Amino acid sequence: MALLHQKSPECTLAELDLANDAAVGLINYPLNTIFSQCDVILGDRLISQSSATHPYRAMIETLLNYSEDTLKSQFSAGLFYKDTAGAVNSIVTNNGPNRGLNSRAAFSANSREVDLFGPLHGDVFFCERLLLNSVDMRIKLTRASDAFCLMGARDSAFRLRILGASLFVKKVTVSPAIRLGHAAALQRGNALYPLSRVNVKTYSIPANSRICNQENLFLGAMPKYVVLGMVHHEAFTGRRDLSPFNFIHNSVEYMALCKDGRQVPAKAFQPQFNQGSSVREFYNMFIATGRHLKDLPLSISRDEFNHGYSLFVFNLNPTDDSDALSPVSNGNLRLEMRFRVALPHTTTLIVYACYDSILEINSKRQLPLLTRSFDTPVYFIVNTHPADQPGDWGLIAQTGKALQPSPSLQSLIIRGKRIDHMGQVDSKAELIIHVVYYVQMTLLMRNISQSSVFSILRFTPPLGSCTT
Repeated sequence: MALLHQKSPECTLAELDLANDAAVGLINYPLNTIFSQCDVILGDRLISQSSATHPYRAMIETLLNYSEDTLKSQFSAGLFYKDTAGAVNSIVTNNGPNRGLNSRAAFSANSREVDLFGPLHGDVFFCERLLLNSVDMRIKLTRASDAFCLMGARDSAFRLRILGASLFVKKVTVSPAIRLGHAAALQRGNALYPLSRVNVKTYSIPANSRICNQENLFLGAMPKYVVLGMVHHEAFTGRRDLSPFNFIHNSVEYMALCKDGRQVPAKAFQPQFNQGSSVREFYNMFIATGRHLKDLPLSISRDEFNHGYSLFVFNLNPTDDSDALSPVSNGNLRLEMRFRVALPHTTTLIVYACYDSILEINSKRQLPLLTRSFDTPVYFIVNTHPADQPGDWGLIAQTGKALQPSPSLQSLIIRGKRIDHMGQVDSKAELIIHVVYYVQMTLLMRNISQSSVFSILRFTPPLGSCTT
């Protein structure tokens, strides 16, 4: 967990004090969005995406993961004040139609210093497992332009200064016995850190276009879900009188992804924004983000979806569960999009993609392997005891060859003490691992007769488990 603390006032080009009625304000969520790029380096390896799309990652993750109450309370520390739908581009800071801009501008009136505090958006910062000691971490934040960070008149000369920043990192002191256990476990295998890896791409759609087909949107490892949004191209590059987070629908009337010839969704999105008909696309946000029929609200309402918050979410996980472990999947993802009327201006398409991946750290605190998809070992416990009680069991490990259509499996026979029906191994069991042979999954299941397999449990081993 990493928390960022900033002090950032606004001032004019001549560094004079702002008047109380100066028409200038920060864009939403400036704690993260005033940085165009966030580079995270572990050891000598860059583990973050190196592109100037950090503001859109932070904004999309915030809008699609937290409720309105959470944003109004906890995220107000990072100066998140939601822009009013339909008035996102308003630059009137004093009793203007955009209540979010009014609130943010009030904090910086008369060049007052603004304190910001909150989480830094990065793959490793959202990992639930603590980082091993002696792993060198470096973070580099690149400032976005003032034209991107500040809302005001197009020809205004206001600029933003950061007076200071502090990074708060949670540290845990473990007992010497635990440290010895970690050292012993690292001699047998690497420490594994499951991550949700994010990749944000951008594509430019020329003005007067009515059709947008993006071939090879993703080629190779497939993400588990994708979010699409469109913004004005000049707002994306930095224009003071346009908000970079005004996600416009551009009267799109057809949208679908095509994964290896299979259309997602099976029936393409066909909203009619001119008639106010987009309820299916709106409701799909809840389904794709795992909130369907759950008391987990989103901060985007049905009306807001049509007026500045048009985010189209696609869940590519076969189980439609955004929290489930995504299996290895490779292929080609294509986007098909059509507009009811020609685009009035050049538009930037924001493509947010999330993958399941694993970060590995060895005993030398090096990163020998960094996978973008979840192609590291996934384990299955097979209990062969007739009474489904503790007994002999086998551990089947999926190898890195899982990228193949018919993945090879490595069979590991573990002769241990006990295992119960939930798949928990007795902590005192002395496990002896014997690598037996490589076989195809179908042959393996033939070797273990169907009548003798009583329970199968899929799990990811914690640090210290016996792996190869």
